[in-house]
Amino acid sequence: MIRRIATLALIWVALATLLVAHATALVAHATVARADSRAAFREGVRAYEEGRWADAAVLLRTAVAEDPRDSKERVTIAGLRRIPYVPNVVLALALAKTGRCEEAVPYMEAAVAHDIAGADAPVFYRQMVMVRAECGRELRATWVADADSAIAEGRRVATEIAAILARPRIARILADAGQVAERAARARELLDSAATLLDGGRRSNDPKELRDASRSAASGRDQLLEIRGEVVARLREAVTQILEPVNRAVRAAEQAQSRFQGLRDGPVADAALSDSTDLGQRAAAAAGQLNEAREKIRAARERKDPFELDEASELAAAAEKAYTDLHAAATRALAKVAADSRPAAKTSDAAATPKVAPPVAGTPGVAGTPPQTDLTPAGTPSATAGATTRETAPVQLGDGARFYFAGDYQSTLDTLVVDSTWPARARAHAHLLRAAAYFARFRSGGEADPELLSAARSELAQGRAADASVSADARFFPPAFIALAATRP
Repeated sequence: MIRRIATLALIWVALATLLVAHATALVAHATVARADSRAAFREGVRAYEEGRWADAAVLLRTAVAEDPRDSKERVTIAGLRRIPYVPNVVLALALAKTGRCEEAVPYMEAAVAHDIAGADAPVFYRQMVMVRAECGRELRATWVADADSAIAEGRRVATEIAAILARPRIARILADAGQVAERAARARELLDSAATLLDGGRRSNDPKELRDASRSAASGRDQLLEIRGEVVARLREAVTQILEPVNRAVRAAEQAQSRFQGLRDGPVADAALSDSTDLGQRAAAAAGQLNEAREKIRAARERKDPFELDEASELAAAAEKAYTDLHAAATRALAKVAADSRPAAKTSDAAATPKVAPPVAGTPGVAGTPPQTDLTPAGTPSATAGATTRETAPVQLGDGARFYFAGDYQSTLDTLVVDSTWPARARAHAHLLRAAAYFARFRSGGEADPELLSAARSELAQGRAADASVSADARFFPPAFIALAATRP
């Protein structure tokens, strides 16, 4: 029993020794910290009074970190001068002097709460009261301006995010578009709350409301900027995915443009199309859209900008539709000019020449129908076999011209197979149309096939040989073809 009591006594002695040592260490640490805080306070006050406000702020922050409470304990500054330990007061003054009023506010509030400087450090306290009023006015104006700016910017960014998500091609790339929209909605609610606080703070001139409004507005704006940044970064990674359908849209527009331009290079282009201000303006607008789409694609590739690609796709689709509509309008205009300019049959010719049936089944010269051998009244055979050929020539000329006016140059060449038994004037007209068809194919192909140009010249030569009086009329053919027809070999 005695041994057991002795053992317990030893344990208690050891514990007591440890506790005393720990307490001594704590006291020593507190003493060192207290000494460090007082030394930092002393140097901070000296720096402040010498006008070294930035240095003073650094030293006084150290003092507050070591011992944050103002106290009546006096600290020797220099010689016999001793002042109370009020680091919050002097630190607030130093920060205000460097234009950091918002940082100074918490230290001013701490100094007021400690209620030391008013009685024991009146000089510094009076300075703090004046600075506090000045900072209050400055901060209220700053908070209002910052809140207004953050709310406006945040709402603009929210609108941009909504516009991004409203684009079907882009929204499909974002698998979590719904979650993005929800995050943006919550940030927008934060902006609305900040706007409400700001209105209340303006009416009451309450600095706390104004400060909270500024912070809420900044938080909502920053969240929206972060969301937009994430969305844009993900879309830029998907530029290649967006690029292919955009290129397809541009190619479709270019094909529609080529069809329309080929039609403009056909006969009666100047007479029927260039005189139309509306068609000219629409063609210029469509070309502008297509060029802008190409430029946006080029820029988007350099900057990896998905939004410019999306805009390029819309422009290309609009250009394709415009060119398709223009082609249809130009075709109608050309057909009307051709119909209006078709010469009426002479009375003497009508009396001497049997009437030619319209191009329906059974009409000579129409592909796929049997030749008609009886063009005279029933029971009377035609005078000669050549009579049938001579009567079919006008039908083939009419069909060939219609294909040509519609921009179908190959069908013009296929239809107009010149027969040596046709009248000379009919053969001359046929060769002229065939020459124009070859030349139009030469121009629409980028003037890359010299054989087409040679064929056009050959047809012109054959036409002049058949009837030199037949020439290309400037009302019905483009200037480039007129120039070629006027050239003699």
